[in-house]
Amino acid sequence: MSTKKPHFGFIALTLIAESFLIYASVLVKISEVSPIMLGFYRIFLALPIFALFSISKKGFCLPQKRDLLFMILSGVFFGLDLLFFNLALRNTSVANVNLICSLACFVLVPIGLIFFGEKLRLFFVLGALIAVIGVFVLINGKNALSVANPFGDMLAFLSMVSYSGFLALIYNLRRKYETLQIMFFSGLGAGGFLLIAGSVIEGFSLPSDSKQWLIVALIALFG
Repeated sequence: MSTKKPHFGFIALTLIAESFLIYASVLVKISEVSPIMLGFYRIFLALPIFALFSISKKGFCLPQKRDLLFMILSGVFFGLDLLFFNLALRNTSVANVNLICSLACFVLVPIGLIFFGEKLRLFFVLGALIAVIGVFVLINGKNALSVANPFGDMLAFLSMVSYSGFLALIYNLRRKYETLQIMFFSGLGAGGFLLIAGSVIEGFSLPSDSKQWLIVALIALFG
């Protein structure tokens, strides 16, 4: 078992990113846009940023066909993640959704051990124990006024599984391509999937006014 210490700068960035995601989750909760279409706009508005920064990188090149297919496929899993994530936020509490979705490590670590030869680290074991304690504290601390319910929690669990699939698919790609490049092409897959799913399930729709567009833009920015 490896005892290699984590890079605390990355831990700080992770905490900041998690804070942004939770803020975006609150905005999803109050948005009037249908959940799946909201996921589409979240991707659609972010794609130009991914494209701009990835193209501006030195050594930018189009991925090989096989890698491109994996990026698009990973995007479908990312789209599923957003689909279940937004639906979960409309059916349970923000705290439950973000906690459950943060447990992706429990899926990813076994995948890493079995398929990618990763080593189990002491800090993961400690973090896992803290996460499990947090789950029990959250569940037992609910009162009668809580909006949390098992159906919404199940949707959050499906979101976590989908996100784990996305990360597993891009595991090897991260060694060959820049993050923003992967996010652009996987974003194409996610956006296409969400547009089709949203149009079929909910019907295509646009934010109704400037306030709703602002909320969607903030979700894209912070999410």
